[in-house]
Amino acid sequence: MQNGIVYILGTGIGGGIIINGELYSGSHFAAGEFSGVLSDLSKPLTIRNMMASQISASGMLNHYQENTQENVDGYVFFDRIKEDKNAQEALNDMASKTAAYLYNIQLILDVERIAIGGGVSEQPVLLEKIREHYRELYAGPFPLPCHEAEIVKCSFGNDSNLIGALYWHLKGVK
Repeated sequence: MQNGIVYILGTGIGGGIIINGELYSGSHFAAGEFSGVLSDLSKPLTIRNMMASQISASGMLNHYQENTQENVDGYVFFDRIKEDKNAQEALNDMASKTAAYLYNIQLILDVERIAIGGGVSEQPVLLEKIREHYRELYAGPFPLPCHEAEIVKCSFGNDSNLIGALYWHLKGVK
């Protein structure tokens, strides 16, 4: 693979961009910091209007809490996913928004593969829901000059951030 994205779902959204087989760091070492992307351009710049609060694992749990008035962690949330309609709705909302976000990134970068990491990437139901919504976007009525990237689970899962930090440390970047 020559071009890809590593997309980390956690408290926020992080990631990396691989171009021509190399990690792209950007002009100021901020490439792949997907958390700060605005979700609604008509609203002011606040954390609530950034993708981090909308489609991260935290955003999914906040959505669940708003509907149930119950504060749960990711383990409890995914334990309930088969029977709890509120958990299913929160998961579906997060997966749908993530798919749309990845579709937009794909239109801009045209990569071959998107690897999803972070703690929640260990949940097969999440990746399958993201893939399902992503495929639906490509089945739409508007043919775009954009190929559907393969969405896979990140090989390093929840350790992706640590490995990325080590990479930059070993390169001597501060």
